Amino acid sequence: MRKKFKSVILLLSIVTNNLFANDANLILAKNKNCMTCHKIDKKYIGPPFNAISARYLNKEENVIYLMQKIKKGSQGSWGAIPMPAQTNITKEESKELAIWILKFSQKKLNNY
Repeated sequence: MRKKFKSVILLLSIVTNNLFANDANLILAKNKNCMTCHKIDKKYIGPPFNAISARYLNKEENVIYLMQKIKKGSQGSWGAIPMPAQTNITKEESKELAIWILKFSQKKLNNY
């Protein structure tokens, strides 16, 4: 019984940490105005995060690629509307956001 209880506590701890990490990244995206143009699963002004994730997959080289897109902006990758450079975002924040965005297609595949 004790072993089962410890397993449940460990599982709850992992789930809780993942939820808070996701909330922190969502808060970062909102604070840096990403959500002004992007939504998670619906096209808005810019492409949805889950479409970006599906296109670029969760690979190290794509983290760097998206970090550059976030910092420098881009045009033509998703249509005619350009994404302006995000000069208010640090290198570390752009990395956190890129990693977070790239996990959306993985989450959809894992049903969470």
